[in-house]
Amino acid sequence: MTGWDITYTVCGTDRLDDITPLWASLYSHHASLLHDYGEVRSAEESWDRRRARYVRWIQDDDGFFVIADRAGDSSLGYAMAHQTDGFDILLTPDRIAQVETLCVLPNERSVEVGTQLALALGNELRARGVTHLCATALAANTVIADAFRRRGLRDFTLTFFGRTDDAYQGFASPSAKR
Repeated sequence: MTGWDITYTVCGTDRLDDITPLWASLYSHHASLLHDYGEVRSAEESWDRRRARYVRWIQDDDGFFVIADRAGDSSLGYAMAHQTDGFDILLTPDRIAQVETLCVLPNERSVEVGTQLALALGNELRARGVTHLCATALAANTVIADAFRRRGLRDFTLTFFGRTDDAYQGFASPSAKR
Protein backbone atom coordinates (compact mmCIF):
# COMPACT_ATOMS: atom_id res chain seq x y z
CA MET A 1 0.00 0.00 0.00
CA THR A 2 1.38 3.45 -0.87
CA GLY A 3 0.39 7.09 -0.54
CA TRP A 4 2.19 10.43 -0.26
CA ASP A 5 5.34 8.53 -1.30
CA ILE A 6 4.86 6.38 1.80
CA THR A 7 4.98 2.61 1.53
CA TYR A 8 3.30 0.31 4.06
CA THR A 9 5.02 -3.08 4.22
CA VAL A 10 4.12 -6.20 6.21
CA CYS A 11 7.25 -7.41 8.01
CA GLY A 12 8.62 -10.12 10.25
CA THR A 13 11.75 -10.28 12.35
CA ASP A 14 13.90 -9.16 9.42
CA ARG A 15 12.95 -5.49 9.92
CA LEU A 16 12.90 -5.27 13.72
CA ASP A 17 16.09 -3.21 13.83
CA ASP A 18 14.42 -0.62 11.59
CA ILE A 19 11.80 0.15 14.23
CA THR A 20 14.28 0.73 17.07
CA PRO A 21 14.14 4.53 16.69
CA LEU A 22 10.35 4.40 16.43
CA TRP A 23 10.16 2.50 19.72
CA ALA A 24 12.47 5.13 21.26
CA SER A 25 9.96 7.81 20.27
CA LEU A 26 7.04 5.80 21.70
CA TYR A 27 9.05 5.09 24.84
CA SER A 28 9.61 8.83 25.42
CA HIS A 29 5.92 9.54 24.95
CA HIS A 30 4.79 6.72 27.23
CA ALA A 31 7.41 7.50 29.87
CA SER A 32 6.05 11.05 30.04
CA LEU A 33 2.54 9.66 30.64
CA LEU A 34 3.60 7.14 33.28
CA HIS A 35 5.40 9.38 35.79
CA ASP A 36 2.57 8.97 38.34
CA TYR A 37 2.81 5.17 38.22
CA GLY A 38 6.42 4.75 39.33
CA GLU A 39 9.88 4.49 37.89
CA VAL A 40 10.30 3.55 34.25
CA ARG A 41 12.95 1.32 32.74
CA SER A 42 15.76 2.79 30.68
CA ALA A 43 15.02 3.22 26.99
CA GLU A 44 17.56 0.53 26.15
CA GLU A 45 16.15 -2.03 28.58
CA SER A 46 12.63 -1.22 27.43
CA TRP A 47 13.55 -1.86 23.78
CA ASP A 48 15.41 -5.08 24.62
CA ARG A 49 12.33 -6.41 26.42
CA ARG A 50 9.89 -5.28 23.72
CA ARG A 51 12.08 -6.59 20.91
CA ALA A 52 12.21 -10.02 22.59
CA ARG A 53 8.40 -10.00 22.84
CA TYR A 54 8.07 -9.05 19.18
CA VAL A 55 10.35 -11.94 18.19
CA ARG A 56 8.29 -14.36 20.30
CA TRP A 57 4.96 -13.05 18.98
CA ILE A 58 6.14 -13.20 15.37
CA GLN A 59 7.60 -16.70 15.72
CA ASP A 60 5.01 -18.27 18.03
CA ASP A 61 1.76 -16.35 17.63
CA ASP A 62 1.50 -15.60 13.90
CA GLY A 63 2.54 -12.02 14.58
CA PHE A 64 3.69 -9.36 12.18
CA PHE A 65 4.10 -5.64 11.95
CA VAL A 66 3.43 -3.09 9.25
CA ILE A 67 6.05 -0.41 8.79
CA ALA A 68 5.54 2.95 7.10
CA ASP A 69 8.53 4.14 5.08
CA ARG A 70 8.86 7.35 3.11
CA ALA A 71 10.80 6.90 -0.12
CA GLY A 72 14.43 7.84 0.44
CA ASP A 73 13.84 8.51 4.14
CA SER A 74 13.68 6.62 7.41
CA SER A 75 10.67 4.81 8.81
CA LEU A 76 7.75 6.95 10.00
CA GLY A 77 5.75 4.50 12.09
CA TYR A 78 4.65 0.94 12.63
CA ALA A 79 1.81 -1.17 13.95
CA MET A 80 2.31 -4.61 15.51
CA ALA A 81 -0.24 -7.39 16.05
CA HIS A 82 -0.24 -11.07 16.92
CA GLN A 83 -2.85 -13.73 17.46
CA THR A 84 -4.06 -14.84 20.85
CA ASP A 85 -6.84 -16.98 22.28
CA GLY A 86 -10.39 -15.77 21.85
CA PHE A 87 -12.54 -14.96 24.86
CA ASP A 88 -14.00 -17.57 27.17
CA ILE A 89 -17.43 -15.99 27.70
CA LEU A 90 -17.93 -13.66 24.73
CA LEU A 91 -18.55 -15.64 21.54
CA THR A 92 -15.44 -15.02 19.45
CA PRO A 93 -13.33 -17.19 17.15
CA ASP A 94 -10.75 -19.39 18.86
CA ARG A 95 -8.02 -17.01 17.68
CA ILE A 96 -8.29 -13.21 17.65
CA ALA A 97 -5.72 -10.48 17.06
CA GLN A 98 -4.12 -8.36 19.75
CA VAL A 99 -2.81 -5.03 18.47
CA GLU A 100 0.21 -4.40 20.67
CA THR A 101 1.63 -1.22 19.21
CA LEU A 102 0.60 1.65 16.96
CA CYS A 103 3.43 4.15 16.76
CA VAL A 104 3.87 7.19 14.51
CA LEU A 105 6.61 9.77 14.84
CA PRO A 106 5.15 13.00 16.29
CA ASN A 107 5.92 15.12 13.22
CA GLU A 108 4.14 12.59 10.93
CA ARG A 109 0.83 12.33 12.77
CA SER A 110 -0.97 14.96 10.72
CA VAL A 111 -0.49 13.15 7.39
CA GLU A 112 -2.67 10.12 8.25
CA VAL A 113 0.24 7.69 8.68
CA GLY A 114 -1.49 6.15 11.71
CA THR A 115 -4.75 5.72 9.84
CA GLN A 116 -3.00 4.07 6.92
CA LEU A 117 -1.02 1.80 9.27
CA ALA A 118 -4.27 0.72 10.94
CA LEU A 119 -5.86 0.04 7.55
CA ALA A 120 -2.85 -1.99 6.38
CA LEU A 121 -2.83 -3.93 9.64
CA GLY A 122 -6.54 -4.69 9.27
CA ASN A 123 -6.07 -5.79 5.66
CA GLU A 124 -3.32 -8.21 6.66
CA LEU A 125 -5.35 -9.58 9.55
CA ARG A 126 -8.31 -10.23 7.25
CA ALA A 127 -5.98 -11.86 4.69
CA ARG A 128 -4.87 -14.20 7.49
CA GLY A 129 -8.48 -15.05 8.30
CA VAL A 130 -8.64 -13.04 11.54
CA THR A 131 -12.06 -11.46 12.10
CA HIS A 132 -11.78 -9.92 15.59
CA LEU A 133 -9.19 -7.82 17.36
CA CYS A 134 -8.39 -6.11 20.62
CA ALA A 135 -6.22 -3.04 21.07
CA THR A 136 -4.95 -1.51 24.27
CA ALA A 137 -3.90 2.01 25.15
CA LEU A 138 -2.54 3.68 28.23
CA ALA A 139 -5.40 5.28 30.16
CA ALA A 140 -3.49 8.57 30.07
CA ASN A 141 -3.18 8.41 26.27
CA THR A 142 -6.61 9.77 25.44
CA VAL A 143 -5.61 10.67 21.88
CA ILE A 144 -5.10 7.05 20.82
CA ALA A 145 -8.13 5.87 22.77
CA ASP A 146 -10.26 8.42 20.90
CA ALA A 147 -8.71 7.30 17.59
CA PHE A 148 -9.62 3.67 18.32
CA ARG A 149 -13.19 4.71 19.13
CA ARG A 150 -13.48 6.73 15.90
CA ARG A 151 -12.51 3.59 14.01
CA GLY A 152 -15.31 1.55 15.53
CA LEU A 153 -13.57 -0.10 18.47
CA ARG A 154 -15.46 -0.01 21.75
CA ASP A 155 -14.26 0.24 25.33
CA PHE A 156 -14.20 -3.33 26.60
CA THR A 157 -12.09 -3.87 29.71
CA LEU A 158 -10.38 -1.77 32.32
CA THR A 159 -6.93 -2.71 33.55
CA PHE A 160 -5.92 -1.56 37.00
CA PHE A 161 -2.31 -1.34 38.08
CA GLY A 162 -0.71 -1.06 41.49
CA ARG A 163 1.61 -2.67 44.00
CA THR A 164 0.54 -5.89 45.65
CA ASP A 165 1.28 -4.50 49.11
CA ASP A 166 -1.15 -1.63 48.49
CA ALA A 167 -3.73 -3.13 46.15
CA TYR A 168 -5.94 -4.96 48.62
CA GLN A 169 -5.93 -2.48 51.49
CA GLY A 170 -9.47 -1.28 52.02
CA PHE A 171 -11.20 -4.24 50.37
CA ALA A 172 -13.09 -5.01 53.55
CA SER A 173 -16.52 -6.49 53.16
CA PRO A 174 -19.36 -3.96 53.12
CA SER A 175 -20.67 -5.31 56.44
CA ALA A 176 -17.28 -4.73 58.07
CA LYS A 177 -17.51 -1.00 57.31
CA ARG A 178 -20.74 -0.51 59.28
